[in-house]
Amino acid sequence: MKALVIIDFQQAVAVPDGTEPPAHRLEATRDILARARERARAAGAAVIFIRHDHADPESMWAPGKPGHAFFPELAPEGDDLVVVKTSCDAFRETNFAEVLRVKGIDTLLIGGYASEYCVDTTIRAAASRGYRTIVLSDAHTTRDRAHMAAEPIIAHHNLTWAGFVNPGNPIRVLPVAEAFE
Repeated sequence: MKALVIIDFQQAVAVPDGTEPPAHRLEATRDILARARERARAAGAAVIFIRHDHADPESMWAPGKPGHAFFPELAPEGDDLVVVKTSCDAFRETNFAEVLRVKGIDTLLIGGYASEYCVDTTIRAAASRGYRTIVLSDAHTTRDRAHMAAEPIIAHHNLTWAGFVNPGNPIRVLPVAEAFE
């Protein structure tokens, strides 16, 4: 069974904290993730939101802060599941693996925020645990960073994941339009 996994696409990606800009292509990425959610539902796949809860109460990602909430246009509904994490890895000290086991999920289609942190860490962790892993190449984003702009970070990670050496279980990198075929 397949699951769409939407990582950390919370309002903090749009709320600059004074040190960083909003996420690159924020609205476009949100719209693509919303289309992916509809495709997943139509295909009978589970939809799992990964929510980052930052331990620092001053962080824009902390529970109770405006950035912690999901976007109204892309929030869990109905049978959608939410897994709460506190690190970059959605598997670390969470019930994510148990949720996948109970639901019989063996294939993960992954998108969200931030390409080089939580998305990357979770993709690598999923592939190394034996899950068939599909990166939604047009449905993940990040912010411009001090050392590099968001667009080359995203391109670099799509290329890196496509070349990830994982014998017998390569990571596939596909746009949403092809991922659910």
